[in-house]
Amino acid sequence: MSESRVTHGVVVEDADATFLARILGDDGDPVQQADVSAIAAKVYNESNSNTQTYSAVVIVANSVFNALQTDDRWTRDSTGFNFAHVVPYTAFPTGGHRYRVEFKFSLATGSYCFALFQVVATSILGG
Repeated sequence: MSESRVTHGVVVEDADATFLARILGDDGDPVQQADVSAIAAKVYNESNSNTQTYSAVVIVANSVFNALQTDDRWTRDSTGFNFAHVVPYTAFPTGGHRYRVEFKFSLATGSYCFALFQVVATSILGG
C-alpha cells in the first residue's frame, strides 16, 4: 500500500469543491487509468459524530489522468496532479464544520491507496 498523507484545506459551505491529488502506485510512479480498477469517495462531517454526507463511485476515466496535469488549479509544486474529482455542494452543508474526504483507489495489482483530505467549511453569511 502506498503512503497516504492528509491534505488540509478550506471549502465553502453549500458549494461544490474540486479535490486534486497526485496518486502514486506501489512502485512510486504516478498511476494511470489502467492501473486503477475502482475509486470510492466518501465524506464525513467530523464535527457531527462523523456523519457521512457523501458517497460515490468515481468513474476512473473521468478522474484519473495518464499524464500529470499542471494547470492553474494545482499550486502545490511544479510536478502536477493525476486525479481530480468534484464533490457536490451537498457534502458540505454546514459552515464552521470540519469534514473528512476520503478517496479509496483499488489498484489493478490488488492493493489500495488513498487520497485523504481534512477541510473546514467556511460559512456563507449572505447566501
